Amino acid sequence: MSRLGKKLKNIKLKKYCAALMALVTVVSAIGVGRMIQARADSYDSRDEIPTVVEFNDKYYTKDNPYVVLEVVPEICMGQFGYWVGGDSMPVKESDVRKLYAACGENADVKRQMGEAFSFSAAQLYGGQNYVNGHFICDEYGNLRDFEDRNVLAHMIFSDNDDTDMMTKFSDMTDKLVVKTVKASDLTYDDVKNANFVYLNPKTHDSSNLRAYQKMAEFCKQYNLGRATGLSQDYIWTSTSGTSTTLNISNDLALYLYMRNVNDNLAVVTDWSGIPVDRTNGFYQFLMLELAISQEQFMEEYGAEDLINDENENRAGVFQYEGSGGTIETTKTSMTVKRHDGTVVEWGTEMFWRALHPTDGSAPQAPYFNATTTPEYVHNNFFTYHGTNVMDQSLKNKESIANPDWPTCDINKIDDLFGKHGYREVLRYIMGKYSLNDLMSTIEVIEIQPWGRNEFNNEAGADKILRTFGINGDYTVKSKSFDEGTGKGTYVINKKSKDFTINIRSMSVNAFNGLSDDIVSSVDLIIIGTYNPSDYVNTNYGRNAENNGTVITEDGAIVSTSKFGNKQTSGNDFTDKAYEKLYEYVKAGLPLLEMSDVYNAGSTIDRTKRDGSDSNIYKMSRVKLNERLNAEGKASSNITSEASDSTASDFKVKKMLTYPSRPRFTIVSPAAYDYDTNRAPQDVNSIRFTIRADSKIPAGSHIKLYIDSNADALYNEVSVRGKREVFADYDIPDTINSGSEYTITLNGAIPEKWFGYFKFKIEVTRAGFTEAQESSFALKAQETRTVKVLQIYNATAAETYEGTTTMNLKGSAFSDSFRAASSVTGMRLDVTTMKVYEFEDLMADDKNKDYLSQYSIVVVGFRDSYGKAGTPFRTQPAIDALNAYIDAGNSVLFTHDTMAYQASNSDYNEPIMTTNLTQPIGMKGPGIFTNSLISKVSGQYTAFNDVSKSGSTKDTTRVNKLNWGQVTEYPYKIDDSIQVETTHGQFYQLNLEHIPTYDLDGNEVAGAYNNDVTVWYTLGADGGSNARYFNNCGQDAVNNYYIYSKGNVTYTSAGHSKIESDGPEMQLFVNTLVRSIIVATTPPEVKILNGIAVEDNKYDIIGRSVKTAEDGTVSPDNTIPLKFKVTDEDIAAGDTFAKAKIYIDANDNGTYDAGETILKDYGRTLQNEMEYDEDLLVLATAAGVQTEVLNLYTSNRLKIGIEVMDSSKAVGQAFGLYIRRNYFELD
Repeated sequence: MSRLGKKLKNIKLKKYCAALMALVTVVSAIGVGRMIQARADSYDSRDEIPTVVEFNDKYYTKDNPYVVLEVVPEICMGQFGYWVGGDSMPVKESDVRKLYAACGENADVKRQMGEAFSFSAAQLYGGQNYVNGHFICDEYGNLRDFEDRNVLAHMIFSDNDDTDMMTKFSDMTDKLVVKTVKASDLTYDDVKNANFVYLNPKTHDSSNLRAYQKMAEFCKQYNLGRATGLSQDYIWTSTSGTSTTLNISNDLALYLYMRNVNDNLAVVTDWSGIPVDRTNGFYQFLMLELAISQEQFMEEYGAEDLINDENENRAGVFQYEGSGGTIETTKTSMTVKRHDGTVVEWGTEMFWRALHPTDGSAPQAPYFNATTTPEYVHNNFFTYHGTNVMDQSLKNKESIANPDWPTCDINKIDDLFGKHGYREVLRYIMGKYSLNDLMSTIEVIEIQPWGRNEFNNEAGADKILRTFGINGDYTVKSKSFDEGTGKGTYVINKKSKDFTINIRSMSVNAFNGLSDDIVSSVDLIIIGTYNPSDYVNTNYGRNAENNGTVITEDGAIVSTSKFGNKQTSGNDFTDKAYEKLYEYVKAGLPLLEMSDVYNAGSTIDRTKRDGSDSNIYKMSRVKLNERLNAEGKASSNITSEASDSTASDFKVKKMLTYPSRPRFTIVSPAAYDYDTNRAPQDVNSIRFTIRADSKIPAGSHIKLYIDSNADALYNEVSVRGKREVFADYDIPDTINSGSEYTITLNGAIPEKWFGYFKFKIEVTRAGFTEAQESSFALKAQETRTVKVLQIYNATAAETYEGTTTMNLKGSAFSDSFRAASSVTGMRLDVTTMKVYEFEDLMADDKNKDYLSQYSIVVVGFRDSYGKAGTPFRTQPAIDALNAYIDAGNSVLFTHDTMAYQASNSDYNEPIMTTNLTQPIGMKGPGIFTNSLISKVSGQYTAFNDVSKSGSTKDTTRVNKLNWGQVTEYPYKIDDSIQVETTHGQFYQLNLEHIPTYDLDGNEVAGAYNNDVTVWYTLGADGGSNARYFNNCGQDAVNNYYIYSKGNVTYTSAGHSKIESDGPEMQLFVNTLVRSIIVATTPPEVKILNGIAVEDNKYDIIGRSVKTAEDGTVSPDNTIPLKFKVTDEDIAAGDTFAKAKIYIDANDNGTYDAGETILKDYGRTLQNEMEYDEDLLVLATAAGVQTEVLNLYTSNRLKIGIEVMDSSKAVGQAFGLYIRRNYFELD
């Protein structure tokens, strides 16, 4: 099979036999007697041509052909018919045979006709003799058997070389005809019955007219015409073929446009023949196609057919209406009106000017200046601009230009065929959805109000294929579905091809917590309002007017006797999630919305409490269009279920197009996997290599992100000293399909990085991005002892072993941690301390730096940690934790640390809750989770089939939402695992974007390290709460199990004792490792010309100060200081946020205001760079030379070097100069 046979979806050529019962009716109707196997190649014999060809879900035979309608000012100007021959020619074969009969087979007449035919078709094949000898007639004018050759069918439907077209047959040889019609004679039925329309406004080469001219001369000579049995009167005058006006009636111009948009009717025309008369139907047709995107026109003016009556249409009456206005016709007029009554005047910027009548601004997408499109292809429409005939451009394999229009489909054509010549363009517009042939695997996200899914089943997989125009019967080859994670995979065979549909169904609140980059990894998003059996409690809208909604912005306000009114989370998209969806739509990616989302129907809440638009309302078609238009963007890949769609016959308003992404596979580094590839790699061995699965042209953009913060988020800028973008450039040379390419890094990976790293490679071509993710693990350069402080909650009488539900010194945990130590390079040194002991320490200011000795603080483990036993009660202890976190250090919070009441009798929130909920990623004090509101109110439930009262819903199962280090390193954890009994926590998570600020207080654009990543959510375990968790659908706002926010990690493990070494213990090891590796390492300052005496203190041996004869200091004195700063979090050469050398006059190991700064480096000090300074030079510049000399000569010069990284972690070193007298030797 040829390349086209493998690529072109819509030309499905099959072997038909009696066993294919689905085709019996069609076959019988079209009278097929012989059916054979067909190919997409050419055939050596007519006997090999298949009897039936399926094309765009229609069946074509010799008696039911594919009709190409060529509309011309005069019949003599027809071009395409000469490609087909027979009665498809403007000079029909049957009429020529009658002429030959009338002239008695006169040899001279036949010779002249043969020569004329050669001129009319010579431009197609490279010379008259070639044509004379091989196609229409021989050198004596004898007509060939036209049914034997069909060059147009061969050129479009066969993938063989052009030299074969005179000796080969194609599948459509006897199934494609051309009908040439004079524009003024065009009828409704002509347009209705056409499969392809060529609007040919002028003669491109006068030689094309020769056959008609000569036929007219002989018909006049022999008195032949319609009256004598010819198909037409052949008349030639001095002005024949000179017309440049294609005069189509206005009603048929609109009908043709609507068929082009709604029925996928292919239309080609030459823009250079545009009429001057703006009332001309052809002019108006071009404005509809080129002054506004098809999608925008249908939204604004063509959404609803107000006539919908064929008899009225035949009489010239069409009328459509949309959100902006109406368009209507008579036989002689076409009028566009805005809803305010304003008539839109015809012109090349008419639709833009309708909205901007006076500002003079240039049109922005989806509105255009129609005069700026020399060549343009979109959906089923193609316009070119040139003097060559269309068919000669095809023969010459010319390529069309690449206009910079957001709706141009050039790159889609490139994806399909590897080039965008005229032939490829015709193939594309004749089968709009041929790009969908690139589909084999379809990645789908289905978003529903809560946890019930509509599409994650085999019937839903079929609906998804139908959304892409792949209709017909199907068989299921395999299927799987996991209710906990909402992941389903279906292998569907349809039209002799296997499709793998991977569907991930999730609630809105699960999508709000999803970290995936949907723009570069998802092929279809579905947003629905599915509410089977009315399981959603629609009575708890925010007020009476939005009762009945299944997606509500703010949720219900529920009264409680002890805690006042509480507001539930609702289930609208967060602003962050909405922006992700909008960027997806803006990129032209496929979106299927169910009707109430698409049309902003009654089951969605349109407004927030403050009156602004809800985010689900912003996702409606009209609101999306408003924003896209305001930003000069056009969207063409959004649809909804059709009005006549049913459960058994799913239909959409229009078919969607598969994303035109540059496809590739990651070759190296090999993905880390504890079970199969656990050995960490050396940092210097890492190479990032991809293999192109489709051609990636030169100039495509490649980008490499490495997740340095273990949060599955990718920062565009360096944050806390760590950068995550390691490549960002245009690829210099084309990467052919199957070839490999190694990425050039824009800086080395820091040599001291260790642990697990997720990474993402993006390739962008013409606005479409493909991303692939993988991972690698780096080995530590040495085994590290990690000091851990666990602050547990116990009274004076209680013991650690008796109260903690996770014993960090016990064998179950220790064995699991040690088992992975060869991978992590870590060993633990655990200190345990009761809360009140820690509070006592923090009460004394001299212990303010106590926590700095620990790599991580663990707050936990105990059920009801925040209120039982002896919980946190003092502000200094809370402040110490806050400061520790703010300095970039890691804290792991655990089950129930954020309590909603201070004790069983005290309904006020404890001090830890009021101070820390927001900093650690929760929405804040007082904002209870839905399950807690249900518990404390006894009157609220989000679901009709779940009890209003009870606990905060316990379970023994958790399900993965996002993947990264927590789920993969050192242990690989399954998507769904059993855990010891736990329950929902008490405070809603903040899943909005949380800004990052630099040391100067400025927000850092492109930084996401403060955003929350939810790793696992609570799931159904088959117990009494199973229905609740299944209904919630991985609710990341209310039912989180593990999440992280920067250097803070939270686990709700700890309700019950965890004493086994199974998956839950391994997951906790991963969680603890995550907390350790994301902690900021302070810069290490070493004085190279000093002698270390303790920690960061040095003695620096100096020599006597030289003096001149007059007693002044000699100019050749020096007080050297050599030092180097190392920070393992950042690469060599990266700079620190702050650095200075100062005189430590107070001798207290820190810089105090007023102490003399000898040098302030600002942001210029580089990591791993050796610095050699002369303090005497620095002192002279600072005006303190005398002070420094006095201190130096008296052995009292103590200097400090203080360096701060971007995470506010500080490294220091101190040097005391000790002067020694030396003999000066010559």
